Amino acid sequence: SIIDAPPSPNHVFNFPEVEFEEDPQEEPEEEFEEDPEEDSEEDPDEELEVEAEDDVPPPATPSVGSPITPPPLLESSSNTKDVALIVANKALDMPPIGSTYEVEGPLSVFLFPPFYLHGHEIARLDNNTELLLSNVKYLKRCEKKRKIEMEVSSFEIRKEKAEEMEKIKKCLGMLERNYSLVLSDRDEWKKAFYNLQAWVSERLRRSALDARPDIGDDSQFLLGSLNLPSRRDHLVVPSSLSIITFNSF
Repeated sequence: SIIDAPPSPNHVFNFPEVEFEEDPQEEPEEEFEEDPEEDSEEDPDEELEVEAEDDVPPPATPSVGSPITPPPLLESSSNTKDVALIVANKALDMPPIGSTYEVEGPLSVFLFPPFYLHGHEIARLDNNTELLLSNVKYLKRCEKKRKIEMEVSSFEIRKEKAEEMEKIKKCLGMLERNYSLVLSDRDEWKKAFYNLQAWVSERLRRSALDARPDIGDDSQFLLGSLNLPSRRDHLVVPSSLSIITFNSF
């Protein structure tokens, strides 16, 4: 029967309103006497409609946090009345992403994963921790090795620079010695040049007298008069001055 059937989840119980006791101090409201003629004039059909409206229960309003939510109203293009169907919302709280348990229904929802999975998660976290520690140690070793390589390379660079500076200093010393030798032999070279110039002029003067048979070869005398520098082992004599053929004249 209808009475024995359990109420639907959308059923709203119509409890009687609480009757409050009237305050005796309040003044009684004046009762107006109704005109019996006016009561007789009322339409009996209107009375039936009013009684039918009183029997209709008020619309059900879900309480705060209730899973039952009314669906959106369906709009129709015709002028017919909108039909609003109240459907129970069966959506459950979904587990977070990566959860290890499944939702089978409202009674099989687990707040935590099964106990036998705790050991597996702990072992996985331990492995991840060990892997991170090994990576940190490897990075520290690489950093230490890199520092040593940088120190060695910087030491080699400093050593090479020092060797290059020593070579440059040696070259500068050799240039200074050669320059001092050039300055010391400059006067002797001037004297040799002047003697050679005098010999050439004298030879040209005597070239006009080469037809005379009484004039002998005086090349030996002229060679003895030339005072060439004695430090030929230190300086390079120009080829124009080192090779002189006296027999050409």
